[in-house]
Amino acid sequence: MLRKSVKLLVIALSVVAVTTSCGNKKEKAEKSSSSASSSDEKGIKEKPADLPNSVGKTSELLIVMNEGLWEAHPGDTVKEFFQQKVPRLPQVEPMFTTPNVNLDALNKRMFKHHRNIFIVDIDESRFSKPFIETEKDLWAFPQRVIRINSPHLKGFYRLFDKRKEAFLRLFHKNEIRRLQRTFRQAASTEIRNKLMKEYGLSLVFPDGFFVAKQLKNFAWIRKETRKYGQGLLLRVEEYTDTAQFNTQAILSRRNTITKNFIPGPTEGSYMITSDAVSPKVERTTFKDRFAVKIRGLWELENGFMGGPYLSYTFVNKERNKLYTLDGYAYAPGQNKRDKLLQMEAIMNTLKFTGN
Repeated sequence: MLRKSVKLLVIALSVVAVTTSCGNKKEKAEKSSSSASSSDEKGIKEKPADLPNSVGKTSELLIVMNEGLWEAHPGDTVKEFFQQKVPRLPQVEPMFTTPNVNLDALNKRMFKHHRNIFIVDIDESRFSKPFIETEKDLWAFPQRVIRINSPHLKGFYRLFDKRKEAFLRLFHKNEIRRLQRTFRQAASTEIRNKLMKEYGLSLVFPDGFFVAKQLKNFAWIRKETRKYGQGLLLRVEEYTDTAQFNTQAILSRRNTITKNFIPGPTEGSYMITSDAVSPKVERTTFKDRFAVKIRGLWELENGFMGGPYLSYTFVNKERNKLYTLDGYAYAPGQNKRDKLLQMEAIMNTLKFTGN
């Protein structure tokens, strides 16, 4: 049971330090980038033989909370936070869908094997003070379990409000882990080899993607089906000064590249960033490097297509190069959250190789 785990001591904005329950093992501190950009080889390790595969739809978070709380203010508080909309999508989509079961359901294997589990246990007879427990890969793989125990609602509200952003990052990172593991099982070695040879870096793309354009300082890797399209734009340039991190400078470079190299289906059409909604800009980290993260919408000049994009701009100081990874999705009449999440997972497989 999760009760046997050691209490979570600190979840800071920069580092989430976790003490876990199985044999009192301590997990490595987890960086608090909202993009889960600190995904590393440990995040995509091989599945332990004694753990089953976790279950659940993409971005599904199982809320384990007794019915009386779920249908009252505590449940509304949890739902409102985890179901907040993903920023800068063409339509409203929640970060997580949140099915609910009672605490007794954890006695059943089908619920314990869910990929993301958030447990709220309010019981004054068993708890003397509020505390948080968290575990990685407890009953299945990959999995993240977070639990708030409290003798009273006041303690639950206090801890949830204080740590909820860190909870969101951990669950998001677990989604990235799951996608990366899936992609590695069917990775394109052809794309990986081309990127390593030309740019000295590797990215894991699943089958279906292909290199549509490759130049000395630019590559366009895309996937096209009858129902949707996805793509990644890789831009490389000499790093000169911090002015290159200016939002307008990043967007201007993006528009120059897309105008020249990302044509639409009709003559004279090409991709540009949309002015319909202002982009969401964050200063964050990506692969342990300072980065500017931008979420926004793209559209076609002289055309009618459009969709969301997500980009990271960062410096490799050893090479004195500025890199931008820019993932986008196109899915008319469909939800875009999962398609863009897949591109984020691909970007987070980045590794620099060679010289």
